[in-house]
Amino acid sequence: MKKVLTIAGFDPSSGAGIAKDLDVFFALGIHGLAIPTVLTVQDHKGVHAIDPVPLETFSKMLATLGTLTLDGIKTGVLLRRSYMESVLSFLEARTGVLYVCDPVLQAKNGFSFADDEAVEYLKDRLIARVDVITPNIEEAQRLCGEKIDSVEDMEEAGRYLLHLGAKAVVIKGGHLRGSPVDLLLVGKEKVVYERARLEEEIHGTGCLFSSLMLSFLVLGLPPSEAFIQTEKWVELFLRQRYRIECDGYFYTSSSFLSREAEKMRMLMSMRKFKERLLSSDLACLVPEVQMNVGYALPCPRGVEDVCAFPGRIGVRKGRLYFKGEPEFGSSSHVARLVIQYMKQFPSFRCCANVRYSEEYVRRAKKNGLRVLPLDRRKEPEHVRQREGESLPYLLEMAI
Repeated sequence: MKKVLTIAGFDPSSGAGIAKDLDVFFALGIHGLAIPTVLTVQDHKGVHAIDPVPLETFSKMLATLGTLTLDGIKTGVLLRRSYMESVLSFLEARTGVLYVCDPVLQAKNGFSFADDEAVEYLKDRLIARVDVITPNIEEAQRLCGEKIDSVEDMEEAGRYLLHLGAKAVVIKGGHLRGSPVDLLLVGKEKVVYERARLEEEIHGTGCLFSSLMLSFLVLGLPPSEAFIQTEKWVELFLRQRYRIECDGYFYTSSSFLSREAEKMRMLMSMRKFKERLLSSDLACLVPEVQMNVGYALPCPRGVEDVCAFPGRIGVRKGRLYFKGEPEFGSSSHVARLVIQYMKQFPSFRCCANVRYSEEYVRRAKKNGLRVLPLDRRKEPEHVRQREGESLPYLLEMAI
């Protein structure tokens, strides 16, 4: 299991900060660890006071993780230069750890979370270790010292942050007029994402965005794809917004996302499986009708809940050939088979079709597998006449 650390503030409402980060990590099947920098006194009207975790205590908590291998780190409120120095030392002692920095500089109601010395240290030292930095408009303005009124201004600010050393920059443009626009810059690549504006005030969207971004990065997606997935998942969260007080902020929760999270895990597993197949010499397994692999969600409702390879798996120049990346709903053949099989054996969620060979049957039996013959001569005429019914019917009869 992937392991990530969030270093941020504690929000007693659990709508933002380390509580929100952990909510996202666990929803995506990632083990989340957390170290707080500050305890906040806040309600639906904003932050009213803070109590920083003593630096000595903070440093000791970091030290307890000294031998643990981490896949990623996300920071939110870092408060002061001294905390940033401790974080940078922690990062420099680790290679290959992805770092997403959400530079939380002030709360929605204007309460400051960072003094000028901290901002300068972030720009001078910490940003050079950042894989992705995710400021909103106000934070980007403070980091760049320039007013941002347009997408063009956002891009200019993003280029400045890249110049300071960040590998990738996401500037969240929710505070611009018109539809919210987010901008990703990584190298020479630029990706713009626009969504409909919500009238409600949603609490913790910055933490939600940055923790999702880190999650998709540690799961192996490149920055541009991780950015798009993050945007889509933010929209999923926002559709399920709710209030815990009649006149307060709206909140989000990952409680409804277990099925979507399982889909993401399955897609990543199928991508790894594809890599294993490509590195093997298994072209001999592919039948004339070509091959596919189907991987179903628990309790699949139809072929749309089965992940497979679009266009099937063929052979080209003696090697396996894939026509695309795994997708849900991309196959009906193996999808129907695995769904039919799961009616009897729900825990068996994956199947593949391979070329028939007496040798394969012999090997299967030798390795303790049960072989069930499908005799098409026993297939009723009314089943034979319906497209896609034959194999599920024969499989049911064989079972």
